[in-house]
Amino acid sequence: ETYFSVPERATNFKILLQLAASTGKIYFDDIVARPVSDEEYYQTNIVLKNPGFENQLSGWTSSGGEATQEAAHSGKYSLKMAGTKPAYEMKTQTVTVMKDKKDFTFSIWVKTAGIYETPNDWEGAIVFIEFKDINGISLKTENIGRVVGNTDWTLLSKKIAIPEDAVEFTISCGRSNVAGKAYFDDAKLEY
Repeated sequence: ETYFSVPERATNFKILLQLAASTGKIYFDDIVARPVSDEEYYQTNIVLKNPGFENQLSGWTSSGGEATQEAAHSGKYSLKMAGTKPAYEMKTQTVTVMKDKKDFTFSIWVKTAGIYETPNDWEGAIVFIEFKDINGISLKTENIGRVVGNTDWTLLSKKIAIPEDAVEFTISCGRSNVAGKAYFDDAKLEY
């Protein structure tokens, strides 16, 4: 199922189903659009999906990385971002902002091997959150932290104020312009 917020002044919507930039066949069946309560919507969209990577990469999108059993903070799997050359690769997940909340705390465990230190705080094994408004315009980016060197599991945690007009935020974790290995596990979101 896919849930989405309808803008306040919307009077209708379209569902577009297509096969684009590809050949072959695609079949659609039993498509339903129905209103849901705020409670049902938030139960599905304000929680992190697959925060411990136990369902491989389900719920996470973007470039690079793999679910691995090489290292895990808990369970069997973690997210691994690795390479022998500097690269920018991130796994992301977008979450709906819960109404009437002013802040939340986000945390995630990170382990590194061979991630060298640079003078730039945006390079290394990094985690950040970007807030967007209803039009998809970026309102604010919060750096949760970075880990460099050869480390055991390190907790990154930060309490974050939600911008007034934010409707969603995207969590990004990965390797920014460095070589080496970075593992991410047990993400947590607390309102």
